[in-house]
Amino acid sequence: GQALALYELQRALRAVAFQLDKNPNKPIMTLLLTGSTGTGKTETTKAICETLYPGENVLQNFNMPDYKLESAEPAFRKKLGETVRHQPNSVILLDEFEKGSDAIKDSMLAILDEGIVNFEVENREGQVEIHKVSLRNTIVIATTNAGHEVFQNMAEFAQDNDGFSLSNTAKSQYEQLRNSLNNHLKMVGFKPEMLGRFDRIIPYRNLTENVMIEICDAII
Repeated sequence: GQALALYELQRALRAVAFQLDKNPNKPIMTLLLTGSTGTGKTETTKAICETLYPGENVLQNFNMPDYKLESAEPAFRKKLGETVRHQPNSVILLDEFEKGSDAIKDSMLAILDEGIVNFEVENREGQVEIHKVSLRNTIVIATTNAGHEVFQNMAEFAQDNDGFSLSNTAKSQYEQLRNSLNNHLKMVGFKPEMLGRFDRIIPYRNLTENVMIEICDAII
């Protein structure tokens, strides 16, 4: 039921095979998944993990409302750095990204741009050491509930598309939707430079009743 998401994910995964970025520390892929709760954002992340790393426990979930205080920024950086240091090929899920503190969002600007996490660790002698960890083998996926409003005026969009190929009409509509989505995300607090740090911004719409039945049928 997520034709646009499939379309963008296909393009994102193909681009991974042709990494042209000159910064070797940047993550393999960075995605921002937008849409209301229960539309498949976390399931998509799990599917990416299972596909790229079958049988491995690579998913690392950061519940961003736990880091809503400005004072939580050092703890966030330390947890992120320690996680990647111990499992370099982690898939980092920043769930409800918009609910993290502004200090963390500012940190993520530099982290996603340079691909390096700096964090402090106290050694056995009680001295503080600064560690640097590269994100070059990670995938970073942030989710947000913001953005689902842009679908309200496009209720019939992409109903007849399977997502792996969009009709010319659907592509034209999608360009309009993408502009509306970016403008909406800026209005609710996403800085333009933050949006620019993600390789793809992927929209998820509310699921229809028919799609819900198909999902239930597949699970059963």
